[in-house]
Amino acid sequence: MNKATSYIKRLAQLEIGLAVILVFMPLILFAVDNGTKFYDCDGKTLNAIPGFRDSISNYVYMDQAQVFGMFLALAAMMFIYNGIIYFKTEVELMRMQHAASRSVEMVKAMDTKEKDKPHGGKFYNIIFGVSLLGVLLFPHCEFPIPHYVSAIIFFVGSIVLMAFAGNKKFRKTGILLAIISAASLGLSFATIPWYTLFIAEWIALIAIAIHYVLEANYSAKFGMGE
Repeated sequence: MNKATSYIKRLAQLEIGLAVILVFMPLILFAVDNGTKFYDCDGKTLNAIPGFRDSISNYVYMDQAQVFGMFLALAAMMFIYNGIIYFKTEVELMRMQHAASRSVEMVKAMDTKEKDKPHGGKFYNIIFGVSLLGVLLFPHCEFPIPHYVSAIIFFVGSIVLMAFAGNKKFRKTGILLAIISAASLGLSFATIPWYTLFIAEWIALIAIAIHYVLEANYSAKFGMGE
């Protein structure tokens, strides 16, 4: 097994882990939080859905805020590592390309790289990882501008990625997931009492997670030579 294939297999495992975090993080935060009344940045009571805060970001203010920090930091590092794998894979494929003999394995890797982009990590995930760190480091009540800019970069960037930059083998599914994410976040601006930003973000994260599972499934098949 060459290094490029090893990186791609590692990427598949990473993307599955990232998908699990994105799906279950809101539920775990709810389970850990023992609050009954929640407040917005102006001190007004927020309790549209009993037991749930009105946004995922608001969990930074729960008593066990370290749990919120742990999940966001872990997700951010996984995104950044995903981006680093992209560069590692590129370097390895270039090394193979310039090797004296073009093995069948290397030719297949290069052909897949050209035909089925992206694979072996995505450089833009470094941006998504940094944006999640921004969400974590800048709580929305104290630092609203950097917080919301970071959140917009993550969600809008993910939507654009799913719709236009995903693997061609499941482009239609990516577009559908992007529409679901965009519609979910858009509905949060409507006057629906029970439809909070928390629900909108959770649905969007589930859609993003499904996209990463699809990417991971493809990466795993490529790594096994299928």
